Amino acid sequence: MNLYEAVRSRRSVRSYKNIQVSRELIHGLKMYVGRIMPLDKNIKTEFVFFGADDKEIKLKGPFRIRAPHFLALFSQEVTGWAVNAGYMLEQMVLYMAAKGLGSCYMGAARLVGPEKEGMRLAAVLAFGYADRELYREQSRAKRLDLKELCVFSDGTEEDISPDTEAILQAARLAPSAFNFQPWRFVVCRDRIHVFVCRSRLAFKDSTRIQGLNMGIVLSHMMLAAEEQWVTASVVKEEELSDKEYRKGRYICTVAFV
Repeated sequence: MNLYEAVRSRRSVRSYKNIQVSRELIHGLKMYVGRIMPLDKNIKTEFVFFGADDKEIKLKGPFRIRAPHFLALFSQEVTGWAVNAGYMLEQMVLYMAAKGLGSCYMGAARLVGPEKEGMRLAAVLAFGYADRELYREQSRAKRLDLKELCVFSDGTEEDISPDTEAILQAARLAPSAFNFQPWRFVVCRDRIHVFVCRSRLAFKDSTRIQGLNMGIVLSHMMLAAEEQWVTASVVKEEELSDKEYRKGRYICTVAFV
């Protein structure tokens, strides 16, 4: 299974076997960190692996999940930091799924332990061997239809290319906090404009969560573009910076070459 196949079959796992992941597989995950592509290479980040019994790092906060292993991502808190963090973390999530490991985002988690100077905790992943179903059929994913997520500037959904449809379907399957699916798309012939809806999360850190959501969906879109042999880049179109679509603000554009 490659990462694109994991996009279509991966599900969030909230129940884990009380079994340690092998040292070889943990080593493989740590090696994969070096292959993860950031959305913004100028943002400093650091991945930290730790276990449930770790004495130096303690997990706090609501919605905690009992798992044998955790992965934290720390980042500089600069413009676009949360989007970049979600973009990077989702690559690890999909890699774990491809290797037979379940995972789940813990967006509200806090860590008590050594701090990273000049950096902030972006998010924590719980991971390990799933106690229940690890994969699911794509048709079982509870997601909005494309017609609810998109407007097609050049016609209708039937008029888009198979490559563009594959990219949008990958975006549709992306996980998000509480499955709110806050992304909306304006689809053109050679680009997809990405918007984020106003947050429905009633807590002060909702901006970070929304950033993570958008990074996750962009990761799916870029992976799907690569799978379809479409050269794509994530760009900002300044003339759209003040535009809104379905009460969502403009984030970026996925442009095809």
